[in-house]
Amino acid sequence: MLWKARLCLAVVGLLLYCQSPAVSQPSCMPAEAGLAWVSEKYQETPLFEGQMAQERRVVLTWNAETGSWSLLVGDPMGAGLLCMAASGEGGKPYSAPAAPPAPEQKS
Repeated sequence: MLWKARLCLAVVGLLLYCQSPAVSQPSCMPAEAGLAWVSEKYQETPLFEGQMAQERRVVLTWNAETGSWSLLVGDPMGAGLLCMAASGEGGKPYSAPAAPPAPEQKS
């Protein structure tokens, strides 16, 4: 479960970065069209989906072969759009930590 916490922290960090005025406004499109676009253009599939403040949708897509990734965020007006907030290369998921060994049962 630690890998999920790390992934969430990474997404939050990206969202905070993307909210800064120095980052140009991402392009937006209807949600399903946006997901289809990253699938066709980069062969990325959704890796994580969640909800942030104001019920805005967040989707992280990833291509396991190339390592490309895209972060799409729902528009603040709730119009059903997803906006490209960030993208990059060299992405890889954290591996989940190994489960601790089961305790020995005494007879």
